[in-house]
Amino acid sequence: MIVAGFPAPAARTKSLLPSDKLNPVQVTEGKGAVALVATEYGNIDGLTPYNEFTIMISVMYGMADDTAGLHGYYILHRLVTTEEARLMGCEVFGYPTSVADITFEDSDKVRRCLVRSEGKDIIRLEIRKLPTDPLSWDMYFYSIKGRELLRSFVQGQGQQGVSGDRGGALYTLGSHPIADKLRTLRMNKFSVLHRYSPHWQSLVQLPGEHLPK
Repeated sequence: MIVAGFPAPAARTKSLLPSDKLNPVQVTEGKGAVALVATEYGNIDGLTPYNEFTIMISVMYGMADDTAGLHGYYILHRLVTTEEARLMGCEVFGYPTSVADITFEDSDKVRRCLVRSEGKDIIRLEIRKLPTDPLSWDMYFYSIKGRELLRSFVQGQGQQGVSGDRGGALYTLGSHPIADKLRTLRMNKFSVLHRYSPHWQSLVQLPGEHLPK
């Protein structure tokens, strides 16, 4: 798994959120955060292995304040390499999911992910590899299913390196409509945080909370 966080104008990220109760977390004054996550799922209980690329916005449910709101990530778009994974994302979790070609390549210092669909590039993400240590993490994901706002809990653990060095990751947008949508966010070109995880495992719970929208 590789992860990178890119600042973007909070007003732009807010415009893509489906509920007034979801507010972008501001990493600096007037700037929200967009996370790009590329994953190879090699062993999944009940599913065929697949690759995934997720675009999400860091949000608070309720007040845009760490002490008053519930932090999580709104899934703006999820791309996967199998129809089975697409159906699971859409039908069970309410994630806007589509099938795409997602490939990875490595060099000594860099890991890259390329996402393509319908013969067009969507995005290329590249990060610098990092030394890793054992790490565990908990997070919540928000999605819309029908007219309901859902919140799902995910626990993870594994080997991970984390860096706040500016420019540890960068992205390149292609000509696909999803890339055009990402352009409207006006994300910074260089990351403010990136993560590198050569091996990890997670427990993904079914949506457990149906929140007022």
